Amino acid sequence: MNKKIVVGVVIIVIVAASIATWFVHTQISDLQSQNGDLQKQIDELQDQNRALQEQLRVLEDSIEGVRILAFEWTSGWGPGAGGLRWGRAFNITLQNLGDSAVEGLSVYVKLFVNDAEVVWSETGLYGPGIIGYTAEYPHGFDGKLNASETREIRGYFVSGLDVLDEAHVWDQGGQKAFSVRVTMNGTIMDELLLPY
Repeated sequence: MNKKIVVGVVIIVIVAASIATWFVHTQISDLQSQNGDLQKQIDELQDQNRALQEQLRVLEDSIEGVRILAFEWTSGWGPGAGGLRWGRAFNITLQNLGDSAVEGLSVYVKLFVNDAEVVWSETGLYGPGIIGYTAEYPHGFDGKLNASETREIRGYFVSGLDVLDEAHVWDQGGQKAFSVRVTMNGTIMDELLLPY
């Protein structure tokens, strides 16, 4: 009987050890698989991080590199195109001080009355002519400046007469000012505040 018990115990120990070995092996395989998946995610995140760092470098170079050199109104208030609008024409000169070309630039002229932006207004650009030329670009400013390029752009600011009346633009009271902004992909790169 003792022999049978010993054999039974040995068999149970062998089966238990086999099950434990199989369980540990399965867990190790699962952990190695998870480790491989995590390593892939780490590699993807590192690639994304490198891409974001490059975008940040380009943006930082651009932010420090594009400036408004000059802005001038080239007309007084007058009727705007398309009905009951009133506007003014302007010239703006931009310069890319950076070592690389930039794109995605936009120019906005905003009117503020008592520190509140006039709700509806429009800025139009109708010619990026390189200084000294009057070359027309069919669709306005192309949003690009080459490295070290200086460009004069002609444009207009226009708003509805009703909006300007509601904002009390024509009244003598209240503080009025224009903000001229150059942005790149939504980030303000330079801003000029002008008296009304």
